[in-house]
Amino acid sequence: MCFYKWLITLIIISLISVLPAQAQSDKDDSTFIPNPFLRDDIRTPPKPKPQPPKKRIKEVTKSGKTISAQPLNRAKVSFDHMKFDFGSIAAGATITHNFPINNIGPDSLYISRIRPG
Repeated sequence: MCFYKWLITLIIISLISVLPAQAQSDKDDSTFIPNPFLRDDIRTPPKPKPQPPKKRIKEVTKSGKTISAQPLNRAKVSFDHMKFDFGSIAAGATITHNFPINNIGPDSLYISRIRPG
């Protein structure tokens, strides 16, 4: 009787250890079923890409006359580089890196929020 308990326990443990590995290897498969016990399995649907307007938008004034829309005079940002690899960093170390930002647009550039990636 003890042998069967040991055998069933061994089978259950082997199944539990194989299922997450199988779920990890099948992520790109269209029949993927997420495992609720693994946070890596949570996927969000892709966001649709914005489409450019097909025609130039015209503005209608209160008098009913149609005039051509003016191009926006706004800030345009240019970066020298978007990513920087800091490599291996010791715990508690303070590091810095400058990301030069160039405004190539006609309007002033205001940075209101920075989010680390």
